[in-house]
Formats: sequence, structure tokens, C-alpha cells
Amino acid sequence: MTFLRGNLASNVIGKTRIVSDTSWSDPSTYWPPVERVLKQIDKIITRTFGKNVVFPDHVILISPNQERNSYRDDRHLILQVGTNLRLDQSLNEVVAAYVPGVMWSEAASTVKTNQKWKLFNAALAYWLQIELKLEPIEIDSFYLQQTGRDMKQLNRWIKTFSDRSHDQQLVLLQQWYRELNAKQKGGNSDD
Repeated sequence: MTFLRGNLASNVIGKTRIVSDTSWSDPSTYWPPVERVLKQIDKIITRTFGKNVVFPDHVILISPNQERNSYRDDRHLILQVGTNLRLDQSLNEVVAAYVPGVMWSEAASTVKTNQKWKLFNAALAYWLQIELKLEPIEIDSFYLQQTGRDMKQLNRWIKTFSDRSHDQQLVLLQQWYRELNAKQKGGNSDD
């Protein structure tokens, strides 16, 4: 069951039901390329991180506070993008918003308080944007400082990631993902 309230429109595009604010452009004008990118990400995540992801058949597009975030399960995707403009014109933002949902929706909330969690999401979004030949959103240490981590350590992590080749960045992302999952399960690795 999905419960939302407001000036919302529901459209079926292909096999996907899209719910969005009525003030937005008609999703049929921009959804196909967005869906194509999201499904490409699913394939990449399955291949590179071993996660079994199934694209949901209900998508809810929201834009409160101009933030980027998401939640998903096998039936629903809530995609909170930083724009209410045509999403096909902001695919790099869509990627950044999609990463937390595709990687962490089923994770315990404790992993989302880990100092490296936001950095991992930003770094993976950056890596995916390059992989998909999109304009990457640079990793912003000011934004990531909200994790409460010492700025010097945060900048070291960003430098460690940035100084690597694209292929080596993936290796580092896989390592960070394992560390975050171990920490979620009671392990203690943070460097």
C-alpha cells in the first residue's frame, strides 16, 4: 500500500506507475531515459557489489527541501531529487539520489550514522556518473562534514579516493562497502 497526500498525479509508463506532483512536467516526457539510467545502475550494482536488485514497479517522485535521497524495496522507489524540473536534464542528480536507496534501504539505521556512509554514497554516485558517461558531481567535503568526522580525516578519505584510477576507485568502494556492512553487523573497521 502506498499512501501520499497532496496535488499528486499517477501515471503508468510501460510497466511502472509514477506518482509525482501535478506541478511537475508530465513524467511521460522524461521518465524513459531516467528509468533506463536507474536500471543500468541496478545492473552495475549487481555486477560490482553482488547485490540482488529488482527494479520496483511503483515510483514516487518528490522534491522537498531540494535534497537528494531515496528509499526502495522490491515494489516501491521513493526518489527525492533536488529538482522538480525534467529529471532527464538532471540525470547526475538522479544517480546521486538513487545510491542510498539502492545500496542501503534494507540496512540497519546504525550504518547510516557511520562517518564513512555519506562519503561512500557520494563517492559511489561520482563513480557511477563517470561509468554512465554523465557529468559527475564532485565530492564536497563541506557537505560531508555533517557526518561529525574530523575534517582532516574526511579530506584524507576523499584524497585517497580521488587519487585513484576509475578501476581502483571501484576496488576502494567495494572495500568501504564491506567495512560498512561489517560495522553494521558488529565489526569495527573505519580507516
